[in-house]
Amino acid sequence: MAWEHSYSAEAYSLAHVELETWSCENLAEALSAYNFTKNEHEREWGRDSNLSDDQDILAKLPHDILMDACMDAIEDVRLCSNGGHRMYIDFEGWYQVELSKGELA
Repeated sequence: MAWEHSYSAEAYSLAHVELETWSCENLAEALSAYNFTKNEHEREWGRDSNLSDDQDILAKLPHDILMDACMDAIEDVRLCSNGGHRMYIDFEGWYQVELSKGELA
């Protein structure tokens, strides 16, 4: 179950720190999922979008650009796990940023 979130600046900082540990490949996968699920909300399933091509293109970008794009996706999606300890990067929750439960208490 997903909830709409309204996090503090501190929580976004924690998400940024967590994303710094992700590889370029993982960030590219998450952004591909974000693009795919965003388009899914705008069009029918039978479209010509190719998830793997998108991922290959994104994986060539620098780590800091991918990380910033993931933060933008988190702000756009505005969904989190039940309890609020994981921010969704995509609309389906395939990729989530784990927040330290103790840090947000």
